[in-house]
Amino acid sequence: MKKRLNIWFVLFAIVLMTLSACGGGDNGPTALPEVTPQDYDWAVHFIWDMDLAEKTSTYSISVYNLTADFTYNPSDVYGIDVGEHQTNLWHDETNHYEGTINLDPGREYHVNFTKNGEIISSSKIRMPYKATVAFPLTFFPSLSATMNWSMQHNNSYQIAEAYSINQDTEQYDHYMKVLSPSARTFTFPANAVESMNPSSYYVLHLTQENFSKNGRVAFSSYFSTAWAYPGSKHELSREEKIRISRATLNLF
Repeated sequence: MKKRLNIWFVLFAIVLMTLSACGGGDNGPTALPEVTPQDYDWAVHFIWDMDLAEKTSTYSISVYNLTADFTYNPSDVYGIDVGEHQTNLWHDETNHYEGTINLDPGREYHVNFTKNGEIISSSKIRMPYKATVAFPLTFFPSLSATMNWSMQHNNSYQIAEAYSINQDTEQYDHYMKVLSPSARTFTFPANAVESMNPSSYYVLHLTQENFSKNGRVAFSSYFSTAWAYPGSKHELSREEKIRISRATLNLF
């Protein structure tokens, strides 16, 4: 599947994942939670910022109102309170607010989502345990490729993804697999994504997610890590990190 990139966010943000609802099994859920306007009014996301958090524990906060009749009021102040951390959110677009906060990966927090100092919803949510990933040294779409990783404990969800991105046309091909929370290895099948052209690059991506809810507010937390190719792996540039974080979280 190819899509055209729509690059208009400056920092990481997130749009709802509309995949099937949570599944069960001995190893925990292997499908992502469904968040829709039918069930939720707000979606609150804590996203481990790959640029800011490489040397700190900074998370981007991204909050969306999902209702059809939401009206922006510049006098309203929305905020996130996590223990001693209090963050006022800034308005990014009609139904979207953003902020940043310093939290510890792997730690569970009690989160208050507020409007003008009044609590809209509260929930406990754990920031994901960070995965240390050994990506393959090379990646070619026509061949299978295996990545392995380690973590202190399981998170609720794990998502393996591959991208093929044509820098000339801004088209991309995307492969995604929701894994068991206990998985510590995954092999991308051959031809999981298309080979584009010589100017294309490829990305392998692993995301950890935790989820909670209270009333009509959904809370999610994310940790992601990725390597870019062609041929030998290299660290993603700032532009690539922004593109792939948006792509991973469905921002096209």
